[in-house]
Amino acid sequence: MIKKNSQQYSTVIKRALEQMETPLPVSFGYWITVVNELSLQSLDQSKDDTTYPRIIVQANFTESRNESNLYEADTRVNIYIVDETIEDYTTDQRIENVYEPILYPLYDDLIYTLYRSGLFVWDDSNLPLGNVPHDKKDLFYIGVLDSNQNKLNNTVDAIEISIPNLRISKC
Repeated sequence: MIKKNSQQYSTVIKRALEQMETPLPVSFGYWITVVNELSLQSLDQSKDDTTYPRIIVQANFTESRNESNLYEADTRVNIYIVDETIEDYTTDQRIENVYEPILYPLYDDLIYTLYRSGLFVWDDSNLPLGNVPHDKKDLFYIGVLDSNQNKLNNTVDAIEISIPNLRISKC
């Protein structure tokens, strides 16, 4: 069995996310790496200036291995769908202006894309078509680090998707 490393996991995940109905920029890495990437992007006039919405895949992979013939590795992954918001928005305004029109449709697209990509193995016996076992959390961010919630330098809202058993297919 070939061992995968974080870079290989990110490549497989990015390949799946490129299949989204609404493709988004994808950042992979630790929060400081993403912040640096976004800062450099804002300075580079030759690049597309699309910063948000964006998908961020956290770099910490916890890998479990077994002798399964169905999948190569089982890893826990956190994926964030992030979009800019207005700091003075109330929770209701964030839901109305950011979550419902932007983040929730992207979330649905992302989950279904992971399911149908063919790059992962799902335990389909108890799942409705297109469902991926995961935890979802809406993160109503603010533009400062007082709660240690917002790790970016922008005022953003996000959806955190934690997939406890993302099984990389043997392909």
